[in-house]
Amino acid sequence: MKQMDWCDSDLFDAYRESKLSKKPVQQILQRFAALRTLNGDKMYTDVELQYFMQLIRKKDCKENSDEVKEENNGKIVLEYFNRSLYTLQGLTKLLKIEFHYDKLFKKYETSFTVDTVLILMTRARKLYHAIEMIMTIIKLLEKLKQLEGGP
Repeated sequence: MKQMDWCDSDLFDAYRESKLSKKPVQQILQRFAALRTLNGDKMYTDVELQYFMQLIRKKDCKENSDEVKEENNGKIVLEYFNRSLYTLQGLTKLLKIEFHYDKLFKKYETSFTVDTVLILMTRARKLYHAIEMIMTIIKLLEKLKQLEGGP
């Protein structure tokens, strides 16, 4: 990661395309991620992740009976587990850290619990925040180049 040239990354390409087309960077990043993964069209956005994490916590904690918890576990895993993995896969490809996704997949592929879904969603949100920080750095570097009179 330290020796990576971000000018060769999808993030830089998305920034450049956003600048030219006047479209939001997030929209272009979603499209780039969707093109890079098989199920990229099923990725969550950062806002969706935040919403579903709150929803899952409420569903899981609504009642204390075992029947309700088992029912919620099944629904949550079916609805959210795979999409969380697709999201992680797309985001790690954008950041060029696919090895991280491979480790996560191996660790959680057989663990279908509410806690696992929440962990995967939390990790995806952290990747979105990392992308935002990298995009901010790219924008600042572009401004610095302009101020120095570079190409």
